[in-house]
Amino acid sequence: MDRTSRLFDTSAGVRTAAAVAAGALFIALTSQLRLPLGFTPVPVTLQVFGVLAAGLALGPGRGAASAALYLALATAGAPFWAGGQGGAAYFLGSSGPVVAPTLGYLLAFPLAAFVTGWLSQRAGRGQALGAVAAALAGAAVIHAGGLAWIWAQFAPAAGVWAGLGLSLAQGSLPFVLADVAKAMAAAALVFPYRGAFSAGR
Repeated sequence: MDRTSRLFDTSAGVRTAAAVAAGALFIALTSQLRLPLGFTPVPVTLQVFGVLAAGLALGPGRGAASAALYLALATAGAPFWAGGQGGAAYFLGSSGPVVAPTLGYLLAFPLAAFVTGWLSQRAGRGQALGAVAAALAGAAVIHAGGLAWIWAQFAPAAGVWAGLGLSLAQGSLPFVLADVAKAMAAAALVFPYRGAFSAGR
């Protein structure tokens, strides 16, 4: 490998690292709006919007990496959780019968960004509806992660089906319309500028 090739490789690596860092910071920014709901321990935030936008803009690899970096930095103490909180204590606490009510959603962020980016690439850059569908699929991944975590805690005491009903009532159904809107907003934000992003990695 000659010097020019090495310079190009270094430049590409720097651009990738910068894109991942920017994606993580964008997710952190969208996390700062937090609206608690009295009937569920899970608050409404814009995190889902941030994760889906990162997946659409950066592609599967870099989108997932940005979500993972966001989680790592927030867990390490950066004030990146909803409401400006930081540290592992944020998701290790409990609310009523549910321990760490947001943990399942948070852990699903990297996979959701990956799925969103991957499906968007399969649809092609010229497909607006494909971008919307990809974002909706990513939102579904986040719902599945959160629902599974809450259901695992309700099921032993309430039973499998009653636990599922409680989990849906507290961890998914109240957020469906809002998250559909976030998915559509993420696609609307990124799609017009898709040519500005190198989303292949």
